[in-house]
Amino acid sequence: MHETGVAINLYTLREYLKNYEEIERTLEKTKEIGYEAIQISGIGPIEPEKLKDTIEKLDLKVCASHVSLDQIKNDFRNVVNEQKLYECKHIAVPSLPKEYTKNYEGYVKATKELSEIGKKLASEGITLSYHNHYFEFEKF
Repeated sequence: MHETGVAINLYTLREYLKNYEEIERTLEKTKEIGYEAIQISGIGPIEPEKLKDTIEKLDLKVCASHVSLDQIKNDFRNVVNEQKLYECKHIAVPSLPKEYTKNYEGYVKATKELSEIGKKLASEGITLSYHNHYFEFEKF
């Protein structure tokens, strides 16, 4: 990860990131107000190369990306390649699929899967974290 100052989680701006024009305009404004880095999350469809060009043009850094567990499991190589394109060395899984959150066993399964994925990502120079919420603290 690059040394960065203040970063913004783009999910907070998701209503302004639904297409390429909005993404470009919002990133320009983000840079104008002083952000140096972004966490990619909640943005509309955009080709990774096009996003990378915009990020570079604005001299922004990608400090993290939200990537779904399903996407990492089912498209691991493309996920890694995209992170490397952005020079991003950190992925956060933003939430678990519902099948994992129904009971204790589901959380145990998720923990084991995330640990294995974390090891695979580490071998690629990428760290993994999980973005927790209130519902993960439910007692079973």
